[in-house]
Amino acid sequence: MRKTVLALLVLVMLFISGCMSYSEHPIAEANKTDKVDVPLLGTWYWKDKSEDGYFHIGLDKETNLLKLMMVEIKKDGKMNTAELVGHTTELAGNKYLNLKWKTPKDDKSKGYMFIKYDIAVDGQKLGLAFADIDIYKDALDQKSLKGELVSGKWFSSVKITQDSQGIREFIAKGGDKLFPKTKYIKKLRLKKYKVK
Repeated sequence: MRKTVLALLVLVMLFISGCMSYSEHPIAEANKTDKVDVPLLGTWYWKDKSEDGYFHIGLDKETNLLKLMMVEIKKDGKMNTAELVGHTTELAGNKYLNLKWKTPKDDKSKGYMFIKYDIAVDGQKLGLAFADIDIYKDALDQKSLKGELVSGKWFSSVKITQDSQGIREFIAKGGDKLFPKTKYIKKLRLKKYKVK
């Protein structure tokens, strides 16, 4: 479990530091008529020897968009938090999160981050898969995706400028190769949610 959680957190922290892809446009715009993926709501967690962590996923009161709070509590009691907002998209039989960082705020967090997700049949595990940045880099080189490579002090990131239609076509074509590794975290059972 520790390797799974650490790999997931490393991916999140790499995005914060700039070594991830982000997009000016979502896979698809949020639609108020879309049904909320209710099994996604709730608290998901991991636990190991050095830390506990939680993803709290719910709906924002004002926008009805998804709100995701990440809380990590270290063994020494120190805590890190992050907040993201966004929505879900279904495409070619898969489900994706279109998320933007709300906190921490910086220049690297202006775009959407795409995460492929699935919920285990029993509803007790949430699988999260980040896109392989090298596939995006290759697509930029081959001009099959619009965007640019943004060089940082330590890492580079990919800024996707392609419109949503082009992003959907690219993701549908890329399939599982684009999102190669899924990491699973468990659900903390508190209550069932009824969404109107």
